[in-house]
Amino acid sequence: MDLSNEENSESVVCVAEDQRGVEANMENEQSAKGSEEVLNKGSEKKKGAFDEFLAEIGTHESPENKIAYILQFMESALSQGGSPSFKNFWEARKRCLALFKDQTFSHAVRTHLWSKYVELSKEAHRLKEVLDEQSAFAAEQIKLAIGALEQDLEKMSDPKAFPSNLKFDPVAKSVESHESYYIEKQRELSLLNAFAARINSLRKELIKTDMRIRYKNGFFQQLSKAGDQVFPQRKELIKEVSQQFIGHVDEFIDQYFSGAKLEQPLYFLRDEIKALQNMAKVLTLNTQSFNQTRMKLSECWDRIKKLEKERKKDRTKLHAEFKEAAEHVEPTLKELEDQFESSNLDEKQLNQSLQEVNRLMSEVRLSREDVKKFRERLTKIRRHVADKASALEKERLEAQRKLEEERKEQYAKIFSTLEELVQDVSGKSVDEVNTEWDRIQGEFNQLTLTKWEKHDIERQSKLLQDQLSKLKIENLSSNDREAFDQLQELLKECKQRRKEIRNQLEDFRKASGSSGLDFEQALKQSELVEQEKLRLSSVDDEIANIESRIKKLS
Repeated sequence: MDLSNEENSESVVCVAEDQRGVEANMENEQSAKGSEEVLNKGSEKKKGAFDEFLAEIGTHESPENKIAYILQFMESALSQGGSPSFKNFWEARKRCLALFKDQTFSHAVRTHLWSKYVELSKEAHRLKEVLDEQSAFAAEQIKLAIGALEQDLEKMSDPKAFPSNLKFDPVAKSVESHESYYIEKQRELSLLNAFAARINSLRKELIKTDMRIRYKNGFFQQLSKAGDQVFPQRKELIKEVSQQFIGHVDEFIDQYFSGAKLEQPLYFLRDEIKALQNMAKVLTLNTQSFNQTRMKLSECWDRIKKLEKERKKDRTKLHAEFKEAAEHVEPTLKELEDQFESSNLDEKQLNQSLQEVNRLMSEVRLSREDVKKFRERLTKIRRHVADKASALEKERLEAQRKLEEERKEQYAKIFSTLEELVQDVSGKSVDEVNTEWDRIQGEFNQLTLTKWEKHDIERQSKLLQDQLSKLKIENLSSNDREAFDQLQELLKECKQRRKEIRNQLEDFRKASGSSGLDFEQALKQSELVEQEKLRLSSVDDEIANIESRIKKLS
């Protein structure tokens, strides 16, 4: 069985071309013999017509009838289809002239026949001149064509010098590594085929052209020499390519079709067979190899077709099983979709229903299309759930953002009050400052503070303590004893604060040495260090001032 009607027709065309190639080889090998046979056949045909003419003359008794018959034969020799038969014409003319000389008959009849004789003679000479000119022109053209052919044959030593657009599309995977070999060989064959076609065309043209036999034989000999350079090489090259290609086809069949079961996908095998058949049409193969290739690949194709029919039956049965499985899952999934649209399911029930559908899908055998369709429907439900959860999360974040903005506003307001207190301590008593600070601290305790906000509050509280220390010094009692005791107490507090500041600076130094701070935090840390250094300097001044006053009181 062949692959298709179209491939059948192409196969016939290819076989015909191969047969023509073989005929061309045989034609060149027997060129001289064939040419002689053609010429001899024409000569025998003309000789047979002249023999019939001689036999027919004997049936006429009177000279007038004989001459009239000869003139009729002469006229038919000139007007016959193709080229005139001048040989028969001149032979008949000799006999007619002899009858005019030897026979006597009436003057009127003789005059009429003689005028006819002269007229035919002139026409023969005129035709002979015309045909000689045509033959000379045709011979010259054939000579030029043969000369051009011989010149081209001299340049044929390197076929790669001739351009070629040969390409196998597609290329069979089994012969992909040998593609360059086939392209190179077919390139040479294409060149040889072109020369073979030119030689055969010139030979046919030469056979049809009327000219002297010796000229014709000379041209045939030139064409035979040209054919000796083309046809044997072409024949060997066709044989080499044919053997190589049939070997690769056998390797392909042994690799993929030798076992009882086909291992490769059918689409791959189909493509390989089509690619090999396409290569067989493009390559110039001999008839035997081409027919073997077609038969072997057709057998492989029939095996694929048979296997496809069996698989089609299995697919039909499997499709029914898939349909039954899909009908088993569909009601549960449909119920879940209806409940979800009516919003009768909470998140826990929805997850349970989704798990139930997934369990049903895993228990039955579904087709790939059904699995994809069911999963798309489940994904749609999950997407709606995710969108709803995302909306709720967005609302929660928005509410949280508003609360954070309110908290920041309250913090900024309280912190502003603290900064005003730190900047405006003078004119107030220590108790008033402590009372105000306790109130501000109570408001801060009602807020949720960040780490850096706590740092800022702590920094302001330390500044407030520094201001309170200065305020206490300014408010010392006039009594020397009380003043001395108060200065001792203030000195103790200042030294304690100096110790705390130094500890804080050491902590800042360690934190700066680590790599866990981002750019903003590093800037903040540097700012705090500078402020602590300023506080340390201020406390040192206070301590020196207090110690100086204690020394005076002592």
